[in-house]
Amino acid sequence: LDLPEFRVVEQMGPCDGILRVKVIAKTTTAQCPHCQQPSAYIHDCRERAKRDLHVREYQVRLIVLKRRYRCFPCGKTFTEPDEACGPRRRTTCRLRETIGRQAASQPVARVSQSFGVGPRFVGVCWQKAIAPQLAQKGLDLSGAAPLPTSRFLGIDEFAIQKGHRYATILCDLENRKV
Repeated sequence: LDLPEFRVVEQMGPCDGILRVKVIAKTTTAQCPHCQQPSAYIHDCRERAKRDLHVREYQVRLIVLKRRYRCFPCGKTFTEPDEACGPRRRTTCRLRETIGRQAASQPVARVSQSFGVGPRFVGVCWQKAIAPQLAQKGLDLSGAAPLPTSRFLGIDEFAIQKGHRYATILCDLENRKV
């Protein structure tokens, strides 16, 4: 799976096109978020289902065994951090990055159908993937930054599918950009 923070506990064969892999974090201690003291006392362990990249034609479900620790100095319980997915996430970071890259070159409906996620989630992944590229150009998606306006604008229509679907394109004639 190439997830360095986890070790595989069990693998359940492909059933219904889904490969289930039970994993647990390699670390045996965690730092208390309240008092910053390390704790090794495991209070309990719970399963959390997460999505990961496809392996061949199979969808991958990671069953993450998340341990809850008890901190003796402050007496509170806490859950170990999840570096592969992030807090309160049900997908791995690498899956979200892959969806974002796909959405930059394919229609959102196609990407959402191929990964089995909703179009709004694909849009969020795309925004995270495209943000660094926009920052290099001095732009952002918030809408607060002033947009560059062109002096000469060209408009044209073209057929995506002859006689059925048409689209309109706007071109900046001065800078030769679409």
